[in-house]
Amino acid sequence: MQRLQKINIGWNLRDPKMLRDEELFRIFNEWISENSDEVLIDVADYKHLHHGPTTILIGHSANYFLETKDQQKSVVYARKQPQDGDLSKRLTLTLQSSIQCCIKLENHSELQGRVKFNGGEIQFIANDRLQAANTEENRQCFQQHLSPILDTLYGSQKYTFECINQSEDRLAVTARTTSSPDLSDLIEKLE
Repeated sequence: MQRLQKINIGWNLRDPKMLRDEELFRIFNEWISENSDEVLIDVADYKHLHHGPTTILIGHSANYFLETKDQQKSVVYARKQPQDGDLSKRLTLTLQSSIQCCIKLENHSELQGRVKFNGGEIQFIANDRLQAANTEENRQCFQQHLSPILDTLYGSQKYTFECINQSEDRLAVTARTTSSPDLSDLIEKLE
């Protein structure tokens, strides 16, 4: 678990109808042509699949994608290249990148004012079954590393954890609070 590098973090849209795959496809293509520190390679459309991502931006360090599940849409940042530091540091860096992605979408001229993310619910997924099997021991370890980060994000607000307990699924923990802070407020707390 301590060597886990492949971490996915997802943020639910407050209103899933406010972001269409076609819009995100265009925006992701714009991101490829922008001059940035990150190498972004291609955009793929997987709307024809029933489960999983529908629109994917493929990058060297991470992928970004829109996922629809149970009438909810999430934007997921999927880190795939190694990062320095211990697991807590890697979780924090991945969380920062995921928030920056969502803020960039919220502020995009085509989406501004229409697309907002629920800052009170975060999905953390260990995307490596060899390094982080979905066991009770690993779920507790994941939560122990997440708790100080969430304490920083949410301050005195209480949060809960929900885990997927089926061993055939990836290790996944969802953290929830009763409020829905803006992501711009959350990113400031991590800097």
